[in-house]
Amino acid sequence: MVAMWICMDRLVPVRGERLVILDLPPATTRGDAAKVTTALLRAVADSELAPGEALKLINLVVAHVAALDGTEKAAGFISLFPDLDFKSRK
Repeated sequence: MVAMWICMDRLVPVRGERLVILDLPPATTRGDAAKVTTALLRAVADSELAPGEALKLINLVVAHVAALDGTEKAAGFISLFPDLDFKSRK
């Protein structure tokens, strides 16, 4: 019996993650990140999401905010030089 389980574990490995479907608010601005993390914490409190799963998703939110910050900083920098055409540069 044990040999069968060993063989099955090698043929069909246990999936490390599960598909999670959550209704999260859109995160189009930096300020939206707080709404997303609040929704994730609510999902943990409601036992819809494990704490470790929420942590992984919050890391995604942090990366998204960093990308938004970069975009906002670039837009601010470009607005300092209205006479330059940044889009045509390659």
